[in-house]
Amino acid sequence: MGNDVTGTRGTIRGQDAIGAPWRVERGEARLSQRGELRVKVEGLVLQSSGVNPITAFKAILSCLTNSEDTPLTLVTVNLSTELFPASSEGDVEIREVVGDIPSPCYAPLVLVTNAAGRWAAISGF
Repeated sequence: MGNDVTGTRGTIRGQDAIGAPWRVERGEARLSQRGELRVKVEGLVLQSSGVNPITAFKAILSCLTNSEDTPLTLVTVNLSTELFPASSEGDVEIREVVGDIPSPCYAPLVLVTNAAGRWAAISGF
């Protein structure tokens, strides 16, 4: 889904929303057993103009996992991909092994973000 909230009002697991409302035509996120994150988004554009002004997006896999320091406490772990090129129509394909995914990884989310980590779209599993 795109976002209707902006900035810190749209903060999810430590990642602020991007500065303007966005919409997405279609999106899909998959995570393999070996940690490969595959994200395909079509039509991720500003609600106001119907255009994507951002030349590259990255994906952040966000997990809730057990704290090593405090029993019975969940902490957020965010793992980021590199930037991948995006079209002005808002199409982007991201495919990368994201590193050491915590085990367990409760309530995984994938955020599609700009270079600064501000999200424009989000998907849950």
